[in-house]
Amino acid sequence: ISDLMMYLKEKNIRIGIITDGRVEGQKAKFRSLQLDKFVDELIITDDLAGNSNVANFRKPNKIAFEIMARRLNLSFEEMAYVADNPKKDFKAPKELDMRYLWFNNHHGLNYIKEYQSEALVVNSVSEMIQEVKNMIG
Repeated sequence: ISDLMMYLKEKNIRIGIITDGRVEGQKAKFRSLQLDKFVDELIITDDLAGNSNVANFRKPNKIAFEIMARRLNLSFEEMAYVADNPKKDFKAPKELDMRYLWFNNHHGLNYIKEYQSEALVVNSVSEMIQEVKNMIG
């Protein structure tokens, strides 16, 4: 994955991460993976909630995607979203006319053997890297 992120940075492609979950836990993952070297924007949906119900801001809600587009100064058509859970991750990108890619990670928590999805499906890191490179040209 770091090879992909280095490639994107070399191409001056801005990178944003949208993630659900407890704020401190997600920030700890972000720091431990040293993603700050590559990522321009991080949105933790639970952080958006403030004192509200966190479920109202988690995916599939599209508010985080709208905020990301503003922060990166991009149109939705210029954005692409890579995710691993088609049951919740692709509703918002589809509604916003974004491109999206399903990383069906055979070793991940959200691996689904058979699932109908409109997303472009990749099953390995190397496939994902190639498809992301194809998306940006």
